[in-house]
Amino acid sequence: MPQVNAIVRIADHFIPATIRSTGAEALRRARTLVLLPFPTVVAALPATVEFVRRDAYATAAAIVAAAIVTAASPWLLRHTGRMTLVANVQLVSLYLLVGFVAIAAGGIGAPVLYLLLIAPVFATLVAGPRLGVTWGVLVLAMIVLFAALFALGAGPVRVIDENALRRGHALVLVVLTVLLTIGVYIPDKLKMAAMREADEALEAAHQASQAKSNFLATMSHEIRTPMNGVLGASELLRAKDVLDDEARQLVEIVHT
Repeated sequence: MPQVNAIVRIADHFIPATIRSTGAEALRRARTLVLLPFPTVVAALPATVEFVRRDAYATAAAIVAAAIVTAASPWLLRHTGRMTLVANVQLVSLYLLVGFVAIAAGGIGAPVLYLLLIAPVFATLVAGPRLGVTWGVLVLAMIVLFAALFALGAGPVRVIDENALRRGHALVLVVLTVLLTIGVYIPDKLKMAAMREADEALEAAHQASQAKSNFLATMSHEIRTPMNGVLGASELLRAKDVLDDEARQLVEIVHT
């Protein structure tokens, strides 16, 4: 598919050779790491505008900072080649972003908290189940914290109105739908692309090996045929008593 190939080429621009050489699974994870966070970055734009309209400049600045860090993470992957580090940078940005927005939106009732659901899923996709479990625990900790503050009557004061909260719910549902769809679609397509590249590399290696075998077989035949004549002639010379000692020594060298 041309669209998938174009996406793969974009992702591969940020993936160092050290990762590409380790196999199809590592390549699939690296491509997911590069591509999956960008819908979150795009979704941060309307949220920033909303909080600027409400004069919540600190929250808007936090959203912008988290979006910049997330958008810059592919360059970090390109220069370090460390997928777990880059995944944690992206997830910490998301975690802090959600925390700031949830505080501004009133705590446990903030729709942005639903975005935390993607953290353990994303961590598992790009770095394995251990990191996924770690981020699952961190997500639960934030939810429990906001729930406890609400139960104690010490929750943060909401700076946005009901209409903005409803728009936030709609935006979060759209983002979650897009992320979950992409989270299933892109890794599957990237895995297929990586497997196809691996099959092509295996086929190329097989063809190179076959070409080498054919070359050696041809050269062996081309060399063996005249050598048989040389050895036969040297055998005939050895059988005749017409050579002096020096010539006989040379014939013996050729024969042996």
